[in-house]
Amino acid sequence: LLRGITEPVTALANSYAVTVVATDGAHNELYCALTVAWLAGCAVLLATWRRGRNKSLPALKQSTLVVSGREWVAFERAKSLLGVRRPVQLMRSPQPVEPGVFNTRNPIILLPESIAEHLSDEELLTIMLHELVHVQRRDNLVGRMQIALAGLFWFHPLIWLISRKLFDEREQACDEKVLETYSTPETYAAGILKVVRFSFINS
Repeated sequence: LLRGITEPVTALANSYAVTVVATDGAHNELYCALTVAWLAGCAVLLATWRRGRNKSLPALKQSTLVVSGREWVAFERAKSLLGVRRPVQLMRSPQPVEPGVFNTRNPIILLPESIAEHLSDEELLTIMLHELVHVQRRDNLVGRMQIALAGLFWFHPLIWLISRKLFDEREQACDEKVLETYSTPETYAAGILKVVRFSFINS
């Protein structure tokens, strides 16, 4: 009699135990698949970032230090206007690169060799001001932190929207500082347009 009563309970318990084990196994496989997908996404983004960085390294390696000439005069004047005390190097590359800032601890402003030929002294000054504001704000460091966060949370669309917004905000902050420091928006706009045109033609 007791055996007849307990048999259904035993069967139910055994069935439940099998179901729990099966469910846990499915969850573990799902977590493993998600982890692999996340790591793959991180690896792809890291490889993309390194590829973009490696493209600019030859231009930096072939560059020469600038200590005289129109670029140097504009560079020193821009440093004085902004009150930049940090050590910053100005370098010129034979490669057709866009003007930009390299490194975080020891910043370098890199210019293409012939860019000064296309700009007036005042336009060249505004370009130097823009790049030095990036140095002053430590935007390269912030940008690397932003890339790291985007790499970790690449699966969330909001991260990419925020990342793009932050990039635009940094550029706008630099533009506003340049106009505040050197209030000739027409000259600044003309200089930016010439740099964009130069980069497009030589890319």
